[in-house]
Amino acid sequence: MPAMQIAWTNVAKDCERGIQFALDASDITVAEAAGLRSEIIAMDSALAARDILKVADVNWHRLNQLARSGIEHRYSNDLIGYQVKQILQKRLTKFHEAYIALVKSL
Repeated sequence: MPAMQIAWTNVAKDCERGIQFALDASDITVAEAAGLRSEIIAMDSALAARDILKVADVNWHRLNQLARSGIEHRYSNDLIGYQVKQILQKRLTKFHEAYIALVKSL
């Protein structure tokens, strides 16, 4: 969990950007965006408390999808370069793998 805690600040930013991109593209509603933002807050709290059960309750799979879409959007709109895209995707993958391992440990 310590690696997840360290990475979370930046992963959360990727999630937020993905939510905003989906909202701007009308892929999600304002209410859905608010709910997803509350998931970010829930993950933040769960990681800070080192509470595995609360981490497992977060809709991480949806946040992960949106974060990946947001990274792709930023790359395709020349807001980030290929190397930055690769770094962000790798960080998300490592966080996802840690999440899966943590949940499987329950």
